[in-house]
Amino acid sequence: MYFLYRILTAAGMFILAPYYAFRGWRRGEPWSALGERLGGVPAVSVPGAIWIHAVSVGEVLAAKPLAEGLKRRFPGRAVFVSTSTETGQRLARERLQSVDGIFYFPLDWVVPVRRALGSIHPSLVIVMETEIWPNFLREARRRGVPVIFANARISERSFARYKRWHFLVAGFFKRTLEDAELFLAQTPEDAVRLRDMGAAEDHVEVTGNLKYDGEPPARGEFGAWLEAQIRSQERWPVCVAGSVVAEEEEAVIAAYDMVQRKWRRALLILAPRKPDRFDAASAIAAAGVPVFAWKGESLEEYWWCTYQALNHRGGTGPQLVVDDGGDVTLLIHKGVELEDGDQWVDGPASNHEERVIKDLLKKVYAKDKQHWHKLAKEWRGVSEETTTGVHRLYKMLEQGKLLVPAINVNDSVTKSKFDNLYGCRESLADGIKRATDVMVAGKVCVICGYGDVGKGSAHSLRGMGARVIVTEIDPINALQAAMEG
Repeated sequence: MYFLYRILTAAGMFILAPYYAFRGWRRGEPWSALGERLGGVPAVSVPGAIWIHAVSVGEVLAAKPLAEGLKRRFPGRAVFVSTSTETGQRLARERLQSVDGIFYFPLDWVVPVRRALGSIHPSLVIVMETEIWPNFLREARRRGVPVIFANARISERSFARYKRWHFLVAGFFKRTLEDAELFLAQTPEDAVRLRDMGAAEDHVEVTGNLKYDGEPPARGEFGAWLEAQIRSQERWPVCVAGSVVAEEEEAVIAAYDMVQRKWRRALLILAPRKPDRFDAASAIAAAGVPVFAWKGESLEEYWWCTYQALNHRGGTGPQLVVDDGGDVTLLIHKGVELEDGDQWVDGPASNHEERVIKDLLKKVYAKDKQHWHKLAKEWRGVSEETTTGVHRLYKMLEQGKLLVPAINVNDSVTKSKFDNLYGCRESLADGIKRATDVMVAGKVCVICGYGDVGKGSAHSLRGMGARVIVTEIDPINALQAAMEG
């Protein structure tokens, strides 16, 4: 059975390698990810390395206390962590900063497995939970490298599937599990299932769940904002649907609808298991489920959001920017100038917002001194629709500092009419009502200026029954106001 598995994986290497390359390209993964999956991991010169494999997010969280404990216990040994998924890779780089290296686990083909083991030269491999790869286990044992399964578990569903095909795969699983040195099971039930699948009696121990040994992460900016919004808007109860897969989204929405029938101010936080399901939020909104929006953020939070919007997968940035106020354009240019040696961030700030921007740029520069150059590498152009933003662009153009071509939308007649005249006619009434909840009918409202914005505002207020007075220094605009009543 193992011989057949080896033949099939060898043939699959030539078929699936292009697939993994295409999938990585679609997801924005760097080309180095494919190389690592094919065994091209960095060579290690320090002997006695410890290799921890954590397939995805849950396993990475469980591996954190283990990796930190190994670094404290064996400070002279290098500790490496591999993952199989993109989300696991990102979380490992964020949370496991004490380890010596992070890379993608090789695909279970003989050639990549041998290359990876030959580069790392591990003295021990620890696999989180139960990622069973026959070729990897066989090659590790052939090299005399013990493999331990920590936090091992066999779900009821997986065990039922094994029992269904027991007559066909029992011998293969027994032979594969014999290549492992030790199984540290989460529960007695997991231990029983591992032994039923072929693990030796004295190679299985129950040690509990490693996830309970880790400390919860510090609350970040988003967590603090979410808590503040929940409290201020009195949203309760809070329903969290975590690690949701595609087939479960409709069931979650239906369940939330039932909750809302009893608790109208209930809030649903939906956390998809995979990043490519994040677009499901749009489907939820279409179904009538409230989607949380940020309201009343501070300047620090606003510029943090601006920075987050510029960071795309694979370390890349935007290609086209549709700016409103020039904030994105300003942040990118100031970041590039800082990396080129400009000292603007070290000078005194003229106001609080400027200090926030300078502090953010310093923080990013401390982490990566080429961040903004890499981000701006594929930037091709920007459009700007505000007067302030356009003035910034013209000033940068005159100074020779503008990095990309820019489109001045602010001076477009179409924009001026729709945004200033018709836009204000719609938005002014809505904004006043939302902010004050006061009846406008019968009130005296003064409009200072009767340009496009003044015209739209006057129409809006008069439509709500207000007595509108216009002040204007331009005689033609004043005549228009008089003629329109």
